[in-house]
Amino acid sequence: MSFATWISLAGLAATLLFNLAAHLVAWGALNARVKALEAEVGCIDGLRLELAKISERQEIWIEQLRDLNASVRWMREPAGPTAPPRRGG
Repeated sequence: MSFATWISLAGLAATLLFNLAAHLVAWGALNARVKALEAEVGCIDGLRLELAKISERQEIWIEQLRDLNASVRWMREPAGPTAPPRRGG
């Protein structure tokens, strides 16, 4: 083999090693990004559960407020038919 062939072979090997290293770096970056996205999805799921709890509490509070409003209305209503006011003495 001639010197030019050896140089070409060395260039090919260097190119292959460089491409392999670039793929490994890219794979590592992609893996890190996937882990970060999975962590963010976990946070979003936790927030979704917290929101469901808050919504449930809100529904309970609204129901209690409706009951309280009905009670106040009931207390403001007259107890029954009242006697007409007397005239004169």
